[in-house]
Amino acid sequence: MVAASEVFSKKGVEAATMAEIAATAGISPGAIYRYFPGKEELARCCMEEGGEAVDSEWMTAPEPGRPGMPFNELARKTVAALDEPMQRAATTLYLERVLQAVFADDDGVTMEEFNEQRQHICAGIAARLRFEQAEGRLAAELDCDALAGMLYSFYIGARMIKLVAPESDVNAQVEQIITLFAAATTRKAVAAGALAH
Repeated sequence: MVAASEVFSKKGVEAATMAEIAATAGISPGAIYRYFPGKEELARCCMEEGGEAVDSEWMTAPEPGRPGMPFNELARKTVAALDEPMQRAATTLYLERVLQAVFADDDGVTMEEFNEQRQHICAGIAARLRFEQAEGRLAAELDCDALAGMLYSFYIGARMIKLVAPESDVNAQVEQIITLFAAATTRKAVAAGALAH
């Protein structure tokens, strides 16, 4: 899968061949077919590799007694994963699939899949944000659904930026978002305290 990711990120899924992937991995093309029925399945696995634990955490709605990973920690971990070697290939493959869906998917099935995935992820983020609000760690006046959409957009943008400018410090950017959330919540708490006196 490492060899496949390397070849896919350089050539794209369409142009890459199983023979090139096998040569990069130092195995025969037949060996790949023992594990993957074809190039598309191999590409799909490469896209999904590595992010499953973080994705699962975002999809699991926290609740009292089972809060899961704190929001800030999960946000940091998600963005830090963009520096992992497989992420460049995963982002390239993701972008290629999106562009193919935009330009070639006449029946709209792939676009529908992308939109369902986006909505599911945003719902998971919004649930985490509501939990943070209920715990007093996020300002109550923030619209969790709109904020979830903004954070998802930031993440997709961060993936693209890391692709074209790998030296970009998206970790520092997410720290600024966390700082803004904390400042908004602190200001609200201070204002509420002043009104109580």
